Amino acid sequence: MLKNKKNKKCTIIYPVKNDNYNKYFLSRLNYVIEHTCALINELKLKNFFELNVVDFGSEKKFSKNLQISQPNIDIVSFYEIENSLTKNITKKKIWLL
Repeated sequence: MLKNKKNKKCTIIYPVKNDNYNKYFLSRLNYVIEHTCALINELKLKNFFELNVVDFGSEKKFSKNLQISQPNIDIVSFYEIENSLTKNITKKKIWLL
């Protein structure tokens, strides 16, 4: 059985930015993460999956604003990219990626 995070077989990555583009985005993302975690737990696949939220320069960090329930907290990891690294990327450059 896989015991530690380094041996996870599947990583689901959520690249996000809290820029108030959609006022419901935070609650929708919270729902998706909680639902995905619930399915992972129900199927007893907790040792195979991890969910990574990559926050691209948000002023209001997702790690502080999402309400992840206690049974799911060890499935979800947060990574924050500093605003100073993301502010130079224009919308045009993003679309080319």
